[in-house]
Amino acid sequence: LVATGAKGCATWFFADSNAAGYYAVEYDAPTADKLIKAGLPQLQSTESAAGLRNIQLMFSSGVGDAGQELASVAEFSHSSDPGLVRQTADTVASLREFVPKELRPNYARLIRSLYQARARELSWIPRAGEPQEVRLLRMEIVPLASANGEESELSSQAGSLAREWLKDRQSLDPDMVEPV
Repeated sequence: LVATGAKGCATWFFADSNAAGYYAVEYDAPTADKLIKAGLPQLQSTESAAGLRNIQLMFSSGVGDAGQELASVAEFSHSSDPGLVRQTADTVASLREFVPKELRPNYARLIRSLYQARARELSWIPRAGEPQEVRLLRMEIVPLASANGEESELSSQAGSLAREWLKDRQSLDPDMVEPV
């Protein structure tokens, strides 16, 4: 890594430029913290996804840090890139099996803090002409916020939509039948 014209040490670095690597990168804790706080938001979308994937891979393989995992999820859960938000939601959803029953209220609060506003904005009903990425995001975070996040407004809407669908099978978008 050569930084031409640099006036000091870089505050962060990313070891997979253009997300072109076929490898996973393990960062030490201080480097990962700097990358999460300062670097990831400045990367291209593909690089951000690769960085997030690296953190997820390290955590799931047992060598990563739970704090780093949650920090990266929190950073990208509010991204304007639906693919990154879906990636974080998938990570958060996969944690459920490790959450003891007595900590489920905390887990639900975490989900609401990360996804409630976006899930309510998206709602259960797709809008005409919306991009496929938005439809996929809805299918991921609205059910997550409703069920695991114990979001009462979305849960109530899901119940109403399900009852309506039982009467009229055309009343609900086919992509949303299973999540509802």
